[in-house]
Amino acid sequence: MAEQSAQKIILERYAKKCRIAGGLRVGFVLRRQAILYVAGDYPGVDLEAGLAALIEDGMIKSSESGDFCFLTAAGVEKIGGGEAAA
Repeated sequence: MAEQSAQKIILERYAKKCRIAGGLRVGFVLRRQAILYVAGDYPGVDLEAGLAALIEDGMIKSSESGDFCFLTAAGVEKIGGGEAAA
């Protein structure tokens, strides 16, 4: 359950940042630090585990170094479907 919440929090962060940047799109990139920046707002939620699950599920793709995370078509579809509307 906590992993699911962490995934939702991360996808909401992507949705918010995409709106600010002009809209939801495949390839939208956030630094790992920017994704995890809100961790202090959610004590007890493991955002690292949520991010790992989103990468495993193909919603987000990580750069080779792990410093950057890119939104995939599956991630756009999930956010665009209202499941992570902010």
